[in-house]
Formats: sequence, structure tokens, C-alpha cells
Amino acid sequence: MTVAALPPWWGEVEAMADVLAFAQELTAAEPTIAMLTPVEWAERNRFIDGHAFSLARFTPLRELYEDDHPHIVVLKPAQRGVSEWAINRAMFALEHGAEAWGPRDPDGKPTKEGLNGAYLFPTQAALSDFSKERLGGLKEESAHLAGLFHDGYDDVTFKQVGRSYRYLRGAWSVSALLSFPADVLVLDEFDRMDPKAVALARRRLNASLIRREIDLSTPTVPGRGIDALYQQSDRRVYEQPCPRCAAWHVYEFKRDVRADGEPFGVWQYWGRERLANAAFAVGCPSCGHLYGWRSRRDTTTATAATPSSIRRPASSPRRWRGTARGWASTCG
Repeated sequence: MTVAALPPWWGEVEAMADVLAFAQELTAAEPTIAMLTPVEWAERNRFIDGHAFSLARFTPLRELYEDDHPHIVVLKPAQRGVSEWAINRAMFALEHGAEAWGPRDPDGKPTKEGLNGAYLFPTQAALSDFSKERLGGLKEESAHLAGLFHDGYDDVTFKQVGRSYRYLRGAWSVSALLSFPADVLVLDEFDRMDPKAVALARRRLNASLIRREIDLSTPTVPGRGIDALYQQSDRRVYEQPCPRCAAWHVYEFKRDVRADGEPFGVWQYWGRERLANAAFAVGCPSCGHLYGWRSRRDTTTATAATPSSIRRPASSPRRWRGTARGWASTCG
């Protein structure tokens, strides 16, 4: 019988194999931690007016929160949660954006530890108010948010969140937009910004491998500003069904809102007192049925396919009551 002698280095090979096997066991035993989505991040960390963040009152925004397209444009109504969505999206980006959207090595591990976010406003007053009230208040909402800002730079125009940085700048001129890089750009009240400043701000994304942009604004002139961007997108809209004929519609304020059964062309000339006491309802464009402000179902649909992904939380019947009642304080 022939016995082959093992080389002297064989013991080291066996030892290394044991180490690798042990490492594989440890890796297999580690639990996989799923990354939070933006809405999950908000529900876990945000507390507004002492209450945990919830989309219960803003159901149409759920699809907007779940949209992960790199360029999102929103025609926003006032006080309907869109600005809060942008804040949550920007904060999620600062904490998790590098991992969620950044480059990875061959083993699938993120190669970028933090990112740069830029949040732009049309006026100095809007920038200052947002920085002090909206962002400053985040630290008071939860221990997690307070920890994110702890020991980092924190002034009106520059904030540090972990290994990420947020630049708050004004888009009324180009002077403040010359010297910072950006991975994520938010243009708030797009229609009120200087177009030259917007173009320069977008160039801050040129060197980024992430390149994410959010444009939001209350629309002003049709075909211009935010509306022009929306028309170039997939033009998603918020639809609701008629409770009688079940037809789905994008309801329009002037076309569909009735006061004491009368159309906008009639009740827009009524005085304050009559408007204040009028019964408002929504008329179905298909069957004419008048119904109240609350809808039981909703959906968001795309009407065309283009590179940008849009969520348009357009006015719904239950939102119109405040608008129609607002005429009572300005008409007559």
C-alpha cells in the first residue's frame, strides 16, 4: 500500500477552510433586515401634533409615497399633505438614500455612505421658515430624529444628518447655487422660481450616480412651469367613482361642484351669506347624480407613458368643501 505524504502547508489550508466555513455559518445565521420604505420610515419616526404619522386622511398620497421613480413632479393642492411627503422623502433620502439608490460593489454592498440633498425655495422667507419651523421641529418629534441631527452641523442653510448633508438654498438668484454637489434635489414651489436658478440647480446633479429630483408646486399658468413638466410626464390623476353609475372621473371644481343644485357659473356670483348657508355637492359628469363630499374608493391611473413618473393628487369632492366655503369670505 502506498501512502502519499501531505505537503507541510496542508495544515494551514485545513485551518483556513475551517475559518471560511465558520464565517459562512455566521453569515447564514444573521437575520436579513429589510430596508424601510419612505412611508414606513415616516410611520415609524414622524409624530405630527403629538400623533403618529398616518395617511388615513390622505389616502391618495399612498401611491405617491410608494413611487420610486427618480424624477417625480406633483401639481399640489394646498394643505393636502404633499409638502409633508416631500419632507419625509428628503429625510428618508438623507438616512437611507445612499443604501437604497447608490452604487454597490460586486458583493452587493453599498459603496456610498451618505449623500447630499438640496432643498430649494423661491424666497428667503420661505427658506428660513421651512428650516426653522419644519426641519427644526423634526428634532422634537422622536428620539430617532433627534439622534440623526445630534452632533452634526445645524444652521439655517446647511444641516448634517449622519453621513449625509442637506443644503437649503434660494432659487431667486444663481449666486447661492454655485458651489455645492447634490444627489437628491427638491424644488419646492417650482412656479415661483427663477428659471435660470432652476437650470443651475439641476446641474448640481451632474456628477451624481443617484440623480433624484422632486418638483412640486401649486400650478399657475397652464402650459408653463409645473404644468408643463406634468404634461411631459405620464400624467397620473386621482379618480373617484360615482356612487350611482360607478363611472370613474377626475372631478373638476368649476364643472362639477354644485351649490344648492346650481353650477359654478351661477353660484360664483352669490353673496357671502348665501354661500355660507348653501348646501354643496358634487355632480357626476356622466349621470348628473349629486352626492356628498366623502368618497368610499379612489385610485390613481396613468393616462400616457413618458419617462417621468407623476402622481397628481388632484382635488377630490371631500377636499372641495373648504375651497367652496373659502369663496364665502372673498365674494359678495
